[in-house]
Amino acid sequence: MPQFRKKPVDIEARCVPTYPQPRGRETSVVAYVNECVALAEWCGGRSHMMNDADSGIEDHILIPTLEGDMRALPGDYVIKGVKGEFYPCKPDVFAATYERVEPSPAATDDEMTTRVFAALHRSAEQDVSRVITLYERWAKAGPPPLGTSVSRWWDIRLAELHAAILPPGTQAEETPMGQQEQSAPVDWRAIAKQRERELKAVGEQKHAVEQERDGAYRERAHLVALLAAMTDGAVITYATDVDEPGWQIVYLTIGDRQASWHVSPRDADLFQHVERVEHDDPRAQWDGHTTEEKYTAIAAHTAELMQRCGPACSEMHTGTGRCETASNP
Repeated sequence: MPQFRKKPVDIEARCVPTYPQPRGRETSVVAYVNECVALAEWCGGRSHMMNDADSGIEDHILIPTLEGDMRALPGDYVIKGVKGEFYPCKPDVFAATYERVEPSPAATDDEMTTRVFAALHRSAEQDVSRVITLYERWAKAGPPPLGTSVSRWWDIRLAELHAAILPPGTQAEETPMGQQEQSAPVDWRAIAKQRERELKAVGEQKHAVEQERDGAYRERAHLVALLAAMTDGAVITYATDVDEPGWQIVYLTIGDRQASWHVSPRDADLFQHVERVEHDDPRAQWDGHTTEEKYTAIAAHTAELMQRCGPACSEMHTGTGRCETASNP
């Protein structure tokens, strides 16, 4: 019996943080929320943390996967696959499957671009935070005291604003005599336009990525709809594991193995021909297969069909029976 070994593939993964203990430590909670938001932004998902204990909803990161939105609970890992797809993984499965590797010293162009945009985003947030802090200090201090030179008072305020807007490390260094070098006039309009260009570029990149992702999902939906039309017993039902309304799951049997896909509301029109059943129908019960197991089974069945029939077979079928070409050589 032939045996195979899974190819070693490096993946990127992050662990969903757990709520800090003991509860009530403000600094720990803020760091926890920020880490969850950063993880959600990384995988293109949404952070649903700090849920009310009485709501019955567990804290989770909602991840858009090739099978639709899935939840990653605290302690779970979010994995970025070799094709850029994201999916959750339980910690015990992750520990048994993966081991930590040192990152390559040479980052790819995509990684470098991502880091640059992330750095710009953090820089903009830091600028805004420093200006807000300065404004609050001004509001608390109130107007200049009587007898103070208004022009001098404004010069000090402008110098403080200049120091708040410029990123740390760009301030003029002291000269050997302890005097500050004369700084050039600040072009506030140029700074604002530069920030606007940076934010616009980030928005355009995000929009392009979303369009590319939606196009890939639409292509996949077309192929699954075709496969459902060629498969006996295909059924579709509403997805109870997705919070957003309109999501469905289509169930097929391919080579005596179950295969299922989540169907987005925008792709529902492609599945009008599939029999619709209630979510408790025996034919619409997930058997526990993973995405990797599903496509491994499909690849094995495809190879089996080619071995039975060969490329000359003109019949379109996905059943397990032999076609006329194969049964009458």
